[in-house]
Amino acid sequence: MFGADVKTLNGKNLIICNTGCKKAEDDLKELFLETAVNIVNVNIDEHDKLMLLTLGLPHALNLVFGDLICNSGIDYNKIMNFGGTTFLNQINTTRDVFDENPYLYYWIQFLNPAKNDLYNSFNASVGKLALLSNNKDHHDFVDFMSTVNEYFQGEDI
Repeated sequence: MFGADVKTLNGKNLIICNTGCKKAEDDLKELFLETAVNIVNVNIDEHDKLMLLTLGLPHALNLVFGDLICNSGIDYNKIMNFGGTTFLNQINTTRDVFDENPYLYYWIQFLNPAKNDLYNSFNASVGKLALLSNNKDHHDFVDFMSTVNEYFQGEDI
């Protein structure tokens, strides 16, 4: 999970799909054994869903974020003058995404057979956030944040 411009494999992931050809998997691992890359095996049946969540979703979030900012009707420089830490971190990532090859990003979205599940879940999450944000009782919003925070307390990378 790294692009052609990567300078070091330290902190990068190499995903090897288990397809039933153990020799090919072992040969691939051998090529990278002396590097700092993190080798991760995944069952081929899990690959698309994992790629959807770890590649397709971040791309989609940044594409939507960029589209919303671009079509806000507010001058880019003015928006940048109001950006706090979270916004500036996000805008930097979004600018990186839009600076990439648009054809590659299209194919990443297009080729994943589970993409419509992602978009449906995305829409449902936005709808949930809208409901929680419009509820005068803050408890459901706090519970929502607590539930997601608990999930993220899992094992660190």
